[in-house]
Amino acid sequence: MALGKFKRLLIVLLIPLLLFGYLSTLLIFPYEKYAYITCAPFFGIENCREVGDPDSSLHKSVKSEYPRWFEVNIGKYDGEAFLQNVIQASGRAFGNALVVSAFPFNGSPASAALAMQSLAGQSAIVHLGTDSTTKSAVLNSELNLFCNNLNFTGVPGEYVSNCYGENWGGPVTYRLSGNEQKQLDKLQSSINEEVDKRQSDYNLYRVITYPIFVVIFLMVSFFIWLFARAIKFVKNG
Repeated sequence: MALGKFKRLLIVLLIPLLLFGYLSTLLIFPYEKYAYITCAPFFGIENCREVGDPDSSLHKSVKSEYPRWFEVNIGKYDGEAFLQNVIQASGRAFGNALVVSAFPFNGSPASAALAMQSLAGQSAIVHLGTDSTTKSAVLNSELNLFCNNLNFTGVPGEYVSNCYGENWGGPVTYRLSGNEQKQLDKLQSSINEEVDKRQSDYNLYRVITYPIFVVIFLMVSFFIWLFARAIKFVKNG
């Protein structure tokens, strides 16, 4: 085939071949949509890593190392995003937290709203990682908030957690400073590194898989051309 005809054929087939490459990522060798990431302190750093799905032996082994875990959200949830990261960190507590605001979940009674509004302005110890039976309360003259997640607000030193007390529950916004803020800065940085690494791997995966049938077409065409040249050479003696 003449080079001009081959170029025209390639142009005609380019979009279908790219479409086949895209469909292959959905049907033949799809990229894993969900990643389960755990974070725990390790010799002064925050060790965040993928540990496989909840049924995997590594996931179960890592989770067994600490009695309490809490969910971490590093940004606004995007349900439309292809990559979904389920992030958990080992339980920990932070003293000298200043409660900025607290609101009950939608549908809570008025008594819950009153109880949570009274938290604003108070100093507290925030316990991240709790079970359903442990309730926030004043213990030894100190407000202890027991919460099961952590949200980074984007404001340095300010965080939001869902906390639970007696007959109330909802998001509590609080501030930390000093070493406690630095600890959560390390956690956020380590999570971002892991999430960015996964995004980079996914981008590389797409760069390789989307044009894969174009590459195969070019390789097959080259070998056909090479074979035809070899036959022609033999015939011409």
